[in-house]
This record gives sequence, C-alpha cells and structure tokens, in this order.
Amino acid sequence: MKKILGGLIMVFFLLMVGEVKALSFKEGEFLNGEYINKVKDGKTYYMTVQYIYRDDGKVVYCLEPFANFITGNGYIGYNFNYDGVTGLSKEQVRRIELLSYYGFNYHNRSDSKWYAITQYLIWKTVSNDDIYFTDKLNGKRINKYETEIKELEQDIANNEIKPSFVGQEVTVNYGDDVNLEDTNKNLNDYQVLGKINYNYQKEGNTFKISNVMQSGRIAFKRQHTLYNSNSFVYINSNSQNLFAPGNPREAELYLKLNVTAGDVELKIKDDDSVYSIAKDFSNTCYGLYNLQNELLDKVCTEQSLNYKSNLLKYGVYYVKQLSVGKGYEKDEKIYSFEINSRNEHIVLELQNKLIRNTIKINKKYCKKDVCSFEKNAKFNIFDEKDNLIGSIETDANGNGAMELGYGKYYGVQILGKEGYQYVDDFEFAIINGKDQLKYEFIDNLKLSDDKNNETVEDDTNDLEMLPPETGIDNVPSLKKIIINFLHEIINFMTILWKKW
Repeated sequence: MKKILGGLIMVFFLLMVGEVKALSFKEGEFLNGEYINKVKDGKTYYMTVQYIYRDDGKVVYCLEPFANFITGNGYIGYNFNYDGVTGLSKEQVRRIELLSYYGFNYHNRSDSKWYAITQYLIWKTVSNDDIYFTDKLNGKRINKYETEIKELEQDIANNEIKPSFVGQEVTVNYGDDVNLEDTNKNLNDYQVLGKINYNYQKEGNTFKISNVMQSGRIAFKRQHTLYNSNSFVYINSNSQNLFAPGNPREAELYLKLNVTAGDVELKIKDDDSVYSIAKDFSNTCYGLYNLQNELLDKVCTEQSLNYKSNLLKYGVYYVKQLSVGKGYEKDEKIYSFEINSRNEHIVLELQNKLIRNTIKINKKYCKKDVCSFEKNAKFNIFDEKDNLIGSIETDANGNGAMELGYGKYYGVQILGKEGYQYVDDFEFAIINGKDQLKYEFIDNLKLSDDKNNETVEDDTNDLEMLPPETGIDNVPSLKKIIINFLHEIINFMTILWKKW
C-alpha cells in the first residue's frame, strides 16, 4: 500500500517537473560466478547477479536490494530533478550517478565483473543492510574485487575535485590580463558555459583572460561525453525501481572577476576676471597621460568644457595643457593624480588665465616752470572695436590705473584742469603681460581758448602755483639755467677786460 501511494505521489511529481516516459524492461543473462548475499533482521537473502535491460538494450541497475522485479512495462522515467522521487538523499543519488557512470562500460570496463561491482556498490549505497560477495550461491563471505573497487572509488573522488580557482573572487585592474593556474590539474575536464564578454583561452592547466575591462563571472561545468543524455530513474509502484546510467548532472561553478577602475573629470574654466574682446578660448587642449607618457585621450574646448574619461585602471596619471587659445597664458603645470580604492572619481578644475596688464597714468599740469600733480583728470578707455570699457581718474598724486586683458586699446582724455590743454589720444596694446604700460602726461597752460574742453574747477592761484607736499620741486628750467650761466660768464669777462 505504501509503495502504491508513493508511486502515485511520484507520478504526480514527474508530471510537474519533467518529461514522462512509459518504458518496459526485461531480465537478462545471469553472471556466472557473481553471487551476492544480504542479511537483514537475522535473515539471509542470496542471489546470482543478473543483467536487467531496458527495451532499447541498455543495461540498468536495481535501486532496491533483493526487491522483486517484474518484467514488462508500467515504468515511468525522467532524467532531471529526480532527487526527491527515489526516497534517497541527494548525496546517495549523486553517488549512484557517479557509480553507474564510472562503473560498467566506462572506457575499458566492459567486462561483466564491472556490472556486478557497480550493482554491488549501488546497493551498499542505498542500504544499511549487510551486503557482501560470496564464493558461491548462498556461500561464504569473500573479499572480492578490492583493487577494482578502489580504482572506481578513486575515479569518483577525482570527479568531485574542481579547478582550484573556481568559486573564488579575483580582483583585476582594468585592462590587465589574468592567468589562473589550476593546481588541481583537471581544468581540461571543464568547459566554459555560454557566451561571455571575455577573451579567454585554456593552455594546459592555465586559464588565461586578456584585457579584462568589466566585472562579471565565468561559469564552468565538468563535461561528460560517454552518454548522449543524463541518467534516468524509473519508478514502478509494483516492481523494482531502476536506474539507467548517463552523464552525471554537474553543478555550474563560477569564477567572479572584480575589476578595479575609476575615471577623471576635467572642468575647463575660462577667465572672465578681466576684460578682453580679443581673446579666443578655442584651441585650448589638454592631454591625459599615464606614467609611461602614453597619450590616452585628448580634449579641446571646441568639443566641450566638461570632459569625463573612459574607465581607467588603478594607477597614477597626469594631465597637461597641449595648446592654449589666443590671449591666454600657457599653463605649464602638470596635474598629477592617482586612482585607487579611496579615490575612484577624480575631479580637476583647470583654470585658464588671460594675459593681462595694468595701464598706469601719472598726470601733471604746469604753468611756466611750476608743475603739480593733477587730481580728477579723467580718461575714457576704448577697445579696438571702439567699445567704451571704463574710465581712469587720477588721485591727489596724479595717479590712475586700470587692469585689462589681452588686446588693443586707446585712451581719450575727457576731463582736465581748466585752462590747460588735454593730452592727445594714445594707443596701447596688451600682448604678453610683461611690458611696462606707464604713461606720464603733462598739461600745459593754453595759449588760446579755441578748444572747447570740458574742465574742472580751477582752484590754483594763477599768480602763484605752489606744489603740494607730495608734488614736484619748483626749479628753473634747463634753458634758463644755461642763459643765467652765460650771463655770469659775460659779466665776469667784462670785469676782467676793464681791469686789463
């Protein structure tokens, strides 16, 4: 009754999980000289080992020691997910798979003794009863096939040995190669599953992966080719459960690759801190290099002012300016940085600097031989396209200044001392930032009032001009000094002549 109920459950399970096939089986030849006994609850059972055949002529094995086998059909079989239908543990089913694969008919194991050995070891796997070989039918216990059994057990043990590197996580720097040595020396028994995004090859017991550029995993599986299909389990509620050998089911094993990488972001900054209409920020380019001075990438301002590199392996890199736009100083600085586990994203701000200079004006006004600093003199400054930029106005010491960027300019005096001539318009250029742009202007008293200049209030006494404390000494002109000197000489010579 239990077996019938169990059979119904297993049929239902088969319908749910696998392909169901109804097959028939039959008894085959007895193996002369191959005798096995079983002792259970003090009672001894004995038999001569006999082949059991599937209807296609393939041998199968009995899973229930000494249970009745009924020739015919009524069997339901499937070849995957059969761990739960046999009443055996997963470990027991796994061992039966390997015993039936490496046992009878494996390579040179075609002798009938290997069928007896395989059946004997399967029964020893599924039962705790005392099962043993005898010298004759229901004869004495003998130790038989010890060498063959040891050989088969070794094959099973070797099957469970995996390549030494599977199941591991390997850290690899972006773009590097990986060479993994299988110290267990069975790499050739495994195949790589599916289509993977890695360039790999097996050389003996070395697994080589070149130019690793992304994290991921590689699946391995032991390959078996002796049979055309996996093993089958056959269930019959009225007869012996059977097991047909096939390629053992193997688990997928994984090698995980963790790629270490980072990137660098460049933020290229223009210089708007000083005026320039002549500047041109295009053709400002930077190069990204590794420590071997290899140019990895190039970015120019025509493309973008913000750049993000492709992934870069951990290591030290540098950025340098390759070219600079019109009107800008060449940046000679080397921007070095390191990408590592603590700094995988680097941001560099590359501030460009305009060529700049300061125009300085010193303004005086003079009456006769007396000069003084001119306060509140005003000059409008224009660029080369006649745009008014701003004004320079002198202080109490006659000084005024303005910082300007690269380009050509000109100045026009628009305000000055009442009654004094304005300076002529003047031009200047800022080309390299090193030239001295210092202008000293002197306004002289007008000879006539034919020029209609805007003026400031004249607070100087026309009869007497006294310089300010920070002003210029009132000294005779050179011409007057020479004339006075000549007069002295003439007077001296006249006195000598009269005495002579």
